[in-house]
Amino acid sequence: MKRINPGDLIYVPSEVLLYKKDVSDTEIPYECKKVSLPANLLVTRVNGATYEVLYDEDYWLVKQQEVYRT
Repeated sequence: MKRINPGDLIYVPSEVLLYKKDVSDTEIPYECKKVSLPANLLVTRVNGATYEVLYDEDYWLVKQQEVYRT
């Protein structure tokens, strides 16, 4: 399977949790949002087990195992 890189689109199913983390504390999210409808989102950064994506004009993190390559 091909790697997902910044600039790629990923498919995010409905009800997947997007979140933001504080830069000083990488374990605790400070804001969360559920995707209400399935969406194809732009990957802006790959961070270990998460992707940073652009959603509703803001940057969010999503776990790699919860999304699919388009």
